[in-house]
Amino acid sequence: DSSVSFSQSTPTFTKPVLSLEAAPSISTFTISATPPVVPALTDNSIDSSSLTAPAYTSPVMSAPDWSSADSFITDEDPEMSAARVQEIQAKISEYSANIQDSVNVFNKNQVSFQADLKVLADNAQLASSDDAQKLQKYQAENQLYTAEVSKEVQEYQQNFQKDLQLWQIGRQTDLQKYSTDIQNEVSKFNEESAVYQAQLQISIQDA
Repeated sequence: DSSVSFSQSTPTFTKPVLSLEAAPSISTFTISATPPVVPALTDNSIDSSSLTAPAYTSPVMSAPDWSSADSFITDEDPEMSAARVQEIQAKISEYSANIQDSVNVFNKNQVSFQADLKVLADNAQLASSDDAQKLQKYQAENQLYTAEVSKEVQEYQQNFQKDLQLWQIGRQTDLQKYSTDIQNEVSKFNEESAVYQAQLQISIQDA
């Protein structure tokens, strides 16, 4: 008899679906603090034309290519994925460093500005007590403005690093789960394949 009666279905391997943590949204950092308004002085002998408080200039960051990193992971190309993630991390680190550089430049300009403002305030004391009070008030407001800028930068950097760390942890968790799912599917396939082979041998022997 050349026919073999065998109804066992062939086992198939089901590849698990890789679900990745959403990439963090990195928005351009802007300062919400408003520089103080230059006071109007009554004494024309006091030159306040140079009173322009330094402004913080935010660096520009080119958007990280999250999608290509995800596609390399989906295509199971760990080397290219690791290289792309490393490139993204380098770009983010550079952006964070540029933010700090901008803060350093801002603080340096503020020190120079405060020194010029103090000279102007000292001169105003000799000319007009009212103008001197206005300049002292302006000086205090400018110091508060400087402190507010530093506070906003610090909060942004802390939130920035927190979001990045959460994404990295989430990404590692996703990949570990995916690796576990693959191993489970392989074990399931091997088990079904063993049953299939055993049933096939029985049918061949019966035939």
